[in-house]
Amino acid sequence: MDYKRYSKLMTRQFYKKFLVICTMLFGILCLTITVLGIALWEFELSHILNYGISGLLVLVMPYLAVKLKAKRGFDSNKLMQEKIVYEFTEDKIFITGTSFKSEMEWSKIYQVKEVKDWFLLYQSKHLMNLIPKNAMEGKVAEFRTLIKSQNRLKHRLLTT
Repeated sequence: MDYKRYSKLMTRQFYKKFLVICTMLFGILCLTITVLGIALWEFELSHILNYGISGLLVLVMPYLAVKLKAKRGFDSNKLMQEKIVYEFTEDKIFITGTSFKSEMEWSKIYQVKEVKDWFLLYQSKHLMNLIPKNAMEGKVAEFRTLIKSQNRLKHRLLTT
């Protein structure tokens, strides 16, 4: 995995959250008020600066924060930067990296989410294994079937 793909995934996941969407809408509202204030309402400079700077900060700061957090997370997790091979059976997941081997039972997986280019296997609400679809060698449909066959496993799969 490289930082660019990881950062893109983390940014997409961040901007899907309800509170983040509300925050972005607030930032857009502030900028809209600024533009309308300049064009129609003859705002004073202090109002333009207040609304304009607030809108820009609300839009830019979360983006910078998620990028910084992704960078720190990626740099601090050396295992994630290794080539990782996953093997899936009916009851277990085998994970092999350059410097480690691991196995876990499907029953220990919290949930599985499928997004555009990835499968996210959550071990807890915040800890996940990232599996790029382009590395699955055409076995995406087979993997979806395996996920669906797991009793009591929460999953959100795309309908393609």
